[in-house]
Formats: sequence, C-alpha cells, structure tokens
Amino acid sequence: MSLKEALEPLERGRYRREGEKVIIEVAVNNSRQLFNERDPAPFRDRDLDEDFVAYVLSSVQEFPLKTEMKLRIMVRDESD
Repeated sequence: MSLKEALEPLERGRYRREGEKVIIEVAVNNSRQLFNERDPAPFRDRDLDEDFVAYVLSSVQEFPLKTEMKLRIMVRDESD
C-alpha cells in the first residue's frame, strides 16, 4: 500500500483533539513509507515523501495559524 493510499482515509475523517490541540495522524506500515524511495541518499539523509509532506501541509492549512497541533505518526510494523 502506498503512503498516498494510507493517508486517504485520514483525509476524509475528522481530526482528533487532545484538549485544544488538533492531532494530525499518519499511519504507515513501516517508516520507509515516510521517505522518498527514489532518493539515492542513505536512509538518515533522505528526503520526505512528497505525499506525506503534502498531507501534513494541507492538514495544517485547514486551521487558523495559532492553532496548537501535534503530529502523531503510527508505525504498524518496523520489521521490513
């Protein structure tokens, strides 16, 4: 499953809140999904996946500038 496919259900749902903070959640099968697979650099220095960045930016832009937010990344299986 691509990262874009993993993000689609979250885009359709409402955001969770912890008090006044908006929680932007991303669930991936493994941490490699967060990074650009075509980037030849070692894992530590790789660029973030464009779909991941676009999702986070579009989520943040849905709220007023002063809104407190938290980014929660859930990794289902790190064994890959």
